[in-house]
Amino acid sequence: MSEEPKYLTCLCNHCSQKLEFPAEGVGTEIQCPGCGMKTLLYRILPVPNDDPLIILEPVNTYSGPVFTVTLAPGDVRYIHAEEFFETDVEKLIAQIKQSAPCPTIREPLSFALTTKQRRRIVTTESFSRLIKGESWDVRLRLYHAVVRMEVKEGMPITLYCLFHSYLALGNQFGFAECVEAWVKGTENSCDLRESYRTSPEHIVVTTSEGLEDGNCSGGVFRKTNFVKERLLAIALETARQEQEAALLKERELASAEEEKAKEGLETLKKSRFDSFVYIMEDLRNKTFKIGRSKTPYKRERTLQSEVPEIVLRFSIPADEDDERRLHGRFDPQRQRGEWFSLTADELLWIVSFLKNSGDVARVYADYEWLGRITLQASAKSESE
Repeated sequence: MSEEPKYLTCLCNHCSQKLEFPAEGVGTEIQCPGCGMKTLLYRILPVPNDDPLIILEPVNTYSGPVFTVTLAPGDVRYIHAEEFFETDVEKLIAQIKQSAPCPTIREPLSFALTTKQRRRIVTTESFSRLIKGESWDVRLRLYHAVVRMEVKEGMPITLYCLFHSYLALGNQFGFAECVEAWVKGTENSCDLRESYRTSPEHIVVTTSEGLEDGNCSGGVFRKTNFVKERLLAIALETARQEQEAALLKERELASAEEEKAKEGLETLKKSRFDSFVYIMEDLRNKTFKIGRSKTPYKRERTLQSEVPEIVLRFSIPADEDDERRLHGRFDPQRQRGEWFSLTADELLWIVSFLKNSGDVARVYADYEWLGRITLQASAKSESE
């Protein structure tokens, strides 16, 4: 009798790097040193030379669903779905590899499976989408594992797919963790599922777009340590993405502001004035700032960093004295600093004044705002 080897080898499920490991490690997950992904350690079974490919049929003689295995152009084999789930999947993979190192395999999307308890319809379309990017041998292993999970544990594959999608498992499949967390029976009753909505110890997972095949429309899972870890990872990833999006938006706004500032400075070079007189509005309290700057867009951005609701309404190259005259005229309406409480009539008067004294050829105006205050103004103001 030959002695059991102390070390075995297998291939990474993701990058196919050869892995050597102690024999007692079969069935555990490690991080592949090549691609960094988690991969399952398994035993590659030798195929005796006299062991024929009894389940790889060269002609599809079955009336039911089959796995279609293309070994080479003109060489197509078939595996009956029920026979596949009764066979040793590692032995089958070894047999296929002996015939072709890189076959293509098409799995059935649903089939009937007879067990001792009953005959059940197994739907695997959503699971096929989850494992689409995996290599053919990994897909066969995962297919074999998930169907055996449904048969052994009674969990519908579509419910497992909802669990996988909800927790964003990616290349972690967590079959055992899914079964451990599952509250059995909740997949059959909407009322039962809804009764868990307010429970802090459970998550309610329901059918989402893209996972609507089969009869399962949802289920309930306990917040086991595995589920809590995944929810925390999702929350941290969401926060990271939101932070990145905010930083990207900030950079885009800063870049746009810089471009506008450059345009403003170029505008001033062509004007007889060396700065803009502007009107800004604080949307929170409807007060208006009458100010002066060489770069009003940059000034707007600076103020928005403190109060996001501040927007630039009007700017025009004009004299410094024009700003002082406006401050003096509307001093009774001053709220603080350069901020004033102004009516539509008064705003239109300021715009008209600046148009007459400033460089109207190089004016910026928020025309929607300007149209709105024009409609709000009195007839007397319009005639002046």
